Amino acid sequence: MQTTESFPGGAKAAYTAVERWARVKRLFLAALEMPAERREAFLDAECAGDDAVRGEVECFLGAHERAGSFLPSRAFTDGSTISSAAETPAGLSFAARARVGPYEIDAVIGRGAMGEVYRARDARGGRVVAIKVLPRVLARDGLRLGRFEQEVRSVSAISHANVVAVLDSGWHDGVPYLVTELLEGETLDRRLARGRLPVREALELARQIARGLVAAHERGIVHRDLKPANLFVTTGGQVKILDFGLAKRTHVGDGSNASRFPIETTLPGMVLGTVGYMSPEQVRADTVDVRSDQFSFGCIVHEMLYGEPPFRRSTAVETMSAVLHAEPRARAEGDVRVPRLVASVVDRCLAKDRADRYLSTGGIVRDLDLAAGHLSRTRQSGLLLMTGAALLAAGVAAECRGAREAAGRALLRFGAIRRVRRE
Repeated sequence: MQTTESFPGGAKAAYTAVERWARVKRLFLAALEMPAERREAFLDAECAGDDAVRGEVECFLGAHERAGSFLPSRAFTDGSTISSAAETPAGLSFAARARVGPYEIDAVIGRGAMGEVYRARDARGGRVVAIKVLPRVLARDGLRLGRFEQEVRSVSAISHANVVAVLDSGWHDGVPYLVTELLEGETLDRRLARGRLPVREALELARQIARGLVAAHERGIVHRDLKPANLFVTTGGQVKILDFGLAKRTHVGDGSNASRFPIETTLPGMVLGTVGYMSPEQVRADTVDVRSDQFSFGCIVHEMLYGEPPFRRSTAVETMSAVLHAEPRARAEGDVRVPRLVASVVDRCLAKDRADRYLSTGGIVRDLDLAAGHLSRTRQSGLLLMTGAALLAAGVAAECRGAREAAGRALLRFGAIRRVRRE
């Protein structure tokens, strides 16, 4: 359906509802990147004569300010960063030693505008756990409550070593909560802040992430917000996929029939995900399937290998444009450190057309396993060559020593013969 609206400057033009939503979301994301005090002037300039679009952008900005991020920045950190009871900030839903069902709160791990995470102990067996809580005031917000319940349903449906384990869930005093295993380590974004990973480490983490995704996709669950901040690396090197708050269900577990069972977005044209890791179909606000997670996965592996996300630009709008039209910058420049088999997996995941990605996420695991095996054989061959060279050098050295010793003995005999003759 065509509608007539005003573009900046008052010019009139006809454009579709999809184009309208694309304009709203780009202005919204651009406004998010600037200080609040500059947004009004920005919207004055960008939305002149287009009050309807401006109103929608301001509506989204207001909703964003009220919602914030559910996962607090320090969620699931190790014991060294957990606040003591004396340091627990005011305004939390629960104080130290409070009971949430059968769990006794020990300390707050982190908090955000959309929720709180506590360290707690199960009074029934003493197990230490993490409890994720949606505060009472947010539990009255249908959208926030729906996302919380969606996360509970999604994660509870997956039982896999590379997905955070859900132990329990329920309500306490009007507050919903989710109980998970307590993890020690750090999120992948913190690890990447120290620089790109060695190829072998990146490959091992990528294989684990892919296995966790397969477990989700086989149950018809698409994460839709896969990014380094939602991946946790334990002190033992195990990856755990976190935060399924934006997850959606399909009727199939891979991309083979995804077009028959698309995932519905929350609102037509509404952007869901994180700029820089969103797939082209997410940027366009199209329906998505498991292949959207594959694109996000490719962005993450690219960042682990090359040290930067493939499409990061100075603004959200430029980043979204790069996702749609540009080639991965670091990948295009090439890097001899990265094995060809690994690079080809990243390239396929980052295909603009999802039909060019993997039909099933299991194919990613297969190819990464092949790459790991090839890398291992290459390393073994290298070690054998180094060992052979060392032995050869040792043999040559031994022969040289033997020759020198034989020559010395011959000289000694020659000298003795000359003395005898003189005598």
